[in-house]
Amino acid sequence: MFMQDSGSNSQYARSSLDAGDLARSLSCAEIEAALARREAVLRAASGAAERFLGSNWRDALPDLLCELGQGADVSRTYLFENQTNNDGEIRHFQRYEWCAEGIEPQIDNPILQNFALADIGLGRWAQKLECDVIVQGDIAALPTSERPSLEEQNIISILVVPITVNGQWWGFIGFDECRTARVWRAAEIETLRLSADITAAAIARENSDAALRESESEMAALFDAMRDPVFVMDSAGIYRKIFAHDESLLARPPHELIGCSLIDVFGPEIGAQFQGVVDQVMQSGQLLSVEYPMTINGQEKWFSARITPLKEGGVLCIVHDDTESHNAREEMRQREELFRLLAENSSDCSRCCNSRPTCASPSNATSSGFIISPSSDSMMAPSSASRR
Repeated sequence: MFMQDSGSNSQYARSSLDAGDLARSLSCAEIEAALARREAVLRAASGAAERFLGSNWRDALPDLLCELGQGADVSRTYLFENQTNNDGEIRHFQRYEWCAEGIEPQIDNPILQNFALADIGLGRWAQKLECDVIVQGDIAALPTSERPSLEEQNIISILVVPITVNGQWWGFIGFDECRTARVWRAAEIETLRLSADITAAAIARENSDAALRESESEMAALFDAMRDPVFVMDSAGIYRKIFAHDESLLARPPHELIGCSLIDVFGPEIGAQFQGVVDQVMQSGQLLSVEYPMTINGQEKWFSARITPLKEGGVLCIVHDDTESHNAREEMRQREELFRLLAENSSDCSRCCNSRPTCASPSNATSSGFIISPSSDSMMAPSSASRR
């Protein structure tokens, strides 16, 4: 027992001490609980990142919402996606939801499908979310005009995190507390924001992959409609992609050409000259045309190739079978040569020689064997060059 003189003071001090210990105990418990929730949310976010890499994010999202909801110890988690209608207005659609036991789901609530936040009194939220700003707080502390739609869902406290994809507001993830008022601590908000950012990254990757697939599909359809073979080569002259409607125009089957170099296909001399053209196209950024011969199935063919640079690096080469045109030009050249010889050896024709067409000598032939045509900036390999 305390002494009477000091009993009251001692008893007061003991009571104050007990209250202080209790307050500190409660504070520590709250902090420990918040840290535990933060760790659980971090584990969920880390697991989501791994699942998003291995599968479609839409397939993995229900598990993420469940883990986030349980980890953050909230009543309800959900994801809304934005869509812009023909009038340019942003509409919202609830796509996914997880609810704790005993909490009424809202996924089938017609009010939460194809609506604008302004329609339910939350226009201020739309402005914040579009600027990548989190919305959070107790419903009782919100402006009166913002409460009705939230109170109908039995929400007491709420946290809404925007999903921003490539700088554009894509949608949002929400966290509802329907059991008691909730103070959202900075550490919790940070980890929940991280989950939204991971989701945004997965969506961005899906959009990029979809755009790439669409582009490749369109390109493949275009190439399929072309009769001419099309080659994609890197800067080192390595065949990376081949689109050929008629494989009889190829030196080898496509699967054998992929990974081969120009030197592998044309041999050291012609291959090196072709590589020089690729280098020139890459450096100048301009299209060049090349005419060259190739023996396919024992038959010599002449091809004209248009080589153009690609933005992502490498070149695109469209090859046309020019054998008939080349043979016609060669036949014309031989006839002109024959006429010239006859004219030079015939005194009767001496007066008319100056009015007849003559064949120009290949004075523009390079030491490497290419003949450069000034009229078309094309390069032609000699038919006597070694090739495969």
